[in-house]
Amino acid sequence: QARREAEARAVAEEQARREAEARAVAEEQARREAEARAIEAEIRATAEQRARAAAEARVRELEEALRRTQQNL
Repeated sequence: QARREAEARAVAEEQARREAEARAVAEEQARREAEARAIEAEIRATAEQRARAAAEARVRELEEALRRTQQNL
């Protein structure tokens, strides 16, 4: 009886250890996925910022070209 109870406890402890390990793996995966999402968001924000800067620069170029053209009329 005592031996069976000890075996049952050992099995339960091993199962608890495996479950804890599985939780740790899942938490690490969730952390990595969150980190990847944050990096992707930063990439999108940077790309949008670059696009805005390029568009603003193009507007300035066109405004300058327009001024030069109007001066020559």
